[in-house]
Amino acid sequence: MGQNTVRQGRDMKETQKLNPGNDHICSGRTCMFCRVAATYEGQQMQQAMLNKQVLTRVQELELKNVIHSSKDLSDIISIEEAERLALMDDLTPLYNARTFLGEFKDEISRAKRYKRALSLCVLNVDNYQDINSQHSHLACDAVLKAVGEVILTCLRDVDIPSRYNEEEFAIMLPETNATGALRVAERLRQRIAKEIIPYKKHQIKVTASVGVATLPGEAKDWEELMIQAVSARCLASERGGNQVGVV
Repeated sequence: MGQNTVRQGRDMKETQKLNPGNDHICSGRTCMFCRVAATYEGQQMQQAMLNKQVLTRVQELELKNVIHSSKDLSDIISIEEAERLALMDDLTPLYNARTFLGEFKDEISRAKRYKRALSLCVLNVDNYQDINSQHSHLACDAVLKAVGEVILTCLRDVDIPSRYNEEEFAIMLPETNATGALRVAERLRQRIAKEIIPYKKHQIKVTASVGVATLPGEAKDWEELMIQAVSARCLASERGGNQVGVV
C-alpha cells in the first residue's frame, strides 16, 4: 500500500473521528474544520469559525441580491445550505476563493513541515472576453459552470478545486510532484478542449491555459507559489492558449 493511500486512509479516519456526523462539506480529507480537536472547546471554536464564514458569505450574497436579508437566515435557507454557501462558489460546483486560500495556506505549511510534494494549477478560460462580446455574460456563466464540472471529473477526492476569480480557477494537488501535476494539467486542458457547451441556439467551444507550480521548489510561501503558477499560466496564454505552462 503506497504512502498516499495510507495518508488518505488516515485522514479519512481522522475526519470521521473529529466529525462523525460529516455535517459539513469537505473534500474527503482532513480539512480545516476537521482538524479542530474533538473537544467541547474545539467544537465551539469550529462552530464559531463556520458561523463567521456563513455570515460573511450571506452578506456577500445580499450585495449580489441573491437573498434579500440575513436578519432571519433560518427562514431563507437551511443550515446545510447556509454552510454550503459559505464554502462553495455561487456559480460553479467548486470551492470559493476564501475556502481555497484557507486550505492552501494550511496545506503549504504541512508540505513544508513534512517535506512533502504539493502542486498548484491555475487555469484560465481562453478568449473569455470574446465569449462575453459575442454572446453575453450569461453565456460566460454557462461556460464557467461547464468548465467547473469538467475540472471535478479530472481530480481525486483529496484535491481542492476552486473558482479563484471571474474566469480563473485554482486547483491544489496535495502529495503531487511536478510530473504528476503536469499530467493532471494536460488532462484538464484536453478535457476542456473537447467540451461543447450549449447556450440558446449556440454550441460554444472553449480552450484553457494552465499554469503549474510545485513544492519543493523556489517558492518560500503560498504567495510565491501562487505567483509562479499564475506566471506559468500567463506564459501559456501568451503562446496562444490551449496549453500547459511551467516556469
